Amino acid sequence: MGRQFFVTTLLPTLHFDKAIEMGFDEVIFFLKLNLSAKEMRQLDCLKTFYDIENACSYLSGRPMREEGSLPHDQLRMQIEEEELALPGAQRFFIQFPSQEARKKHASELIRFFLEEIPETYPTFIKRYFALEHTTKILTAYLRTKKQEFPDTQLGFTLSETKSWPEIFTPLEKCMSLSRACDLAEEVAKWKFHAIDTLCDRSEPFSLDYIFAYLLKLRIIENRQELLDPSHINILERIQQ
Repeated sequence: MGRQFFVTTLLPTLHFDKAIEMGFDEVIFFLKLNLSAKEMRQLDCLKTFYDIENACSYLSGRPMREEGSLPHDQLRMQIEEEELALPGAQRFFIQFPSQEARKKHASELIRFFLEEIPETYPTFIKRYFALEHTTKILTAYLRTKKQEFPDTQLGFTLSETKSWPEIFTPLEKCMSLSRACDLAEEVAKWKFHAIDTLCDRSEPFSLDYIFAYLLKLRIIENRQELLDPSHINILERIQQ
């Protein structure tokens, strides 16, 4: 606890709309110097989400990012040999046996991952992955107004907004935005603040706050990339 208190109090405060003082890689380096090997292994559970995003990017022909736990060459080799040791990966390979199908349905890899999170993962990380899973289902539903997933997966009824947990109600307003760049900005802002609520049941200065810090830091870095004019133009073309 003392080590975690030291780390959480020394990390610079994050603000959604302000420049960061330490980047993701710098924070990870700082954590490696101050946390135990066991605690860093728990952080690797969080980074598996970035691995699965990188796998999805690779299949889709998009650049991969650096935050994952697997080196890019290793990740490519595991995908090509169908030996990717991440939740949901084997189910994905079986359901989409051809390269063409895998490229077309690459986003399903993330859904399968979120549906098969091991019980051994830290509680906070399981709560975060549950938030991601529900968010993806709700945003897909709000885009099409078509129910593609059984309500039983959520615990509430998609078509009845009043039955949604309060944390998700801002999403309906976000999805009404017409410009893709505005939508990305508002969803990022909502998720930035939603992550804080995942710590409500956590012990003070626990590792959960470090998990939350990394998640919020990555949102800010992603947002800064999206605010680049070239990225905004790409988003607008995709939506048209």
